[in-house]
Amino acid sequence: MKQFVGSLSVAVLLAAGCKSKPLGSPPTVEEAQAAVAELEKINTGTCNESLARELFDTRAFAMQLFDGSEALAKGAERELTTAAPLSKVFCSGDAPTFLRLQTVKGEPKPVFRRDGGKGVSYYRLDLLKRDGKVRVSDWIDFAQGAALSETTRSLIAANIKTDDATASGFALQRISTLIAASDNAEARKAIAELPAAVKAAKGVRVLEVTASSDLPREEYAKVLDAFAKDFGTDPSMQLMLLDHYFLAKRYDAVWSAVASLRTLLGDDAELHLFEANAYVARAQEGDLAKAEAELAAALKLEPGFVKAISSMMDLRFAQKDVPGAVAAIRAFYAATKKQLSRSKLSTLWPTMLQSAEFDVLEQEGALIP
Repeated sequence: MKQFVGSLSVAVLLAAGCKSKPLGSPPTVEEAQAAVAELEKINTGTCNESLARELFDTRAFAMQLFDGSEALAKGAERELTTAAPLSKVFCSGDAPTFLRLQTVKGEPKPVFRRDGGKGVSYYRLDLLKRDGKVRVSDWIDFAQGAALSETTRSLIAANIKTDDATASGFALQRISTLIAASDNAEARKAIAELPAAVKAAKGVRVLEVTASSDLPREEYAKVLDAFAKDFGTDPSMQLMLLDHYFLAKRYDAVWSAVASLRTLLGDDAELHLFEANAYVARAQEGDLAKAEAELAAALKLEPGFVKAISSMMDLRFAQKDVPGAVAAIRAFYAATKKQLSRSKLSTLWPTMLQSAEFDVLEQEGALIP
């Protein structure tokens, strides 16, 4: 989303315009389902940016961004078309997983989960039917805690307060590019050089947390603590705060945040995984059984969910359940074709890994020595 912020000139932002009537209407459920099928074609292993542009209604988004102002919207449309913001949702890593159509105020809205190297996020898309075609007009990114239009508007407002709005806008574009390329160290340097007004914006604070995730645990915890101090009571930031809750061992806060997200999004395997990991980390009496129940719920919702299968392995070892650990390793290999190292696992569970049952896994190819 920051990709096009730097290209919106101050002249455009300060232009005057009149309000317009709504551009279109919500689609039917059947039309929304057909739109989801088209959206899933954007990333089928390679990114189809042309389709991402086609399925994003730049006109409607620009009108939303500038609260219906015709003059402001026209000034932004060209940059929005060039940036192809929808491709950032569907092409930044693996294709997102479609979860459901959710009815919000009578309108069908697709919910997707993206689970990549930069963490988990959920997107709820606004659809608009205009000129006979259903396209995406905006979306809520639950990692950002706001709609794309809202986050972009706040960044533009922050940029205007700086001496060089265009320069700081392009700095944000560079930061997003660096994070996407996993160059977090350079991204952190660029964030530190931003004007204070821009650096304080919620969207930039989220970028700062993302760019800090590869720091040593103690340093990352400090970044999260500062973020939690400013946004800890913000209901929209609960997904982003989960790392803070885990590192601070605030497991009740994890379960509370997950409950809030479930209310907003509906159920999801990833939410059960968060709950299970909190039970395993707390490890009070009865917690491992609760973790097992959450992982079973995750796998019921999404059979073959690799992260849940991986967590089930850890749980079985924690339970000292040899047959269960063997079954979990076998399931992990079946799902991923990735071989685990028996010698590395033995550094964690040396006694268990001596069992002859693990010899069978080596013979099957699920384990290597």
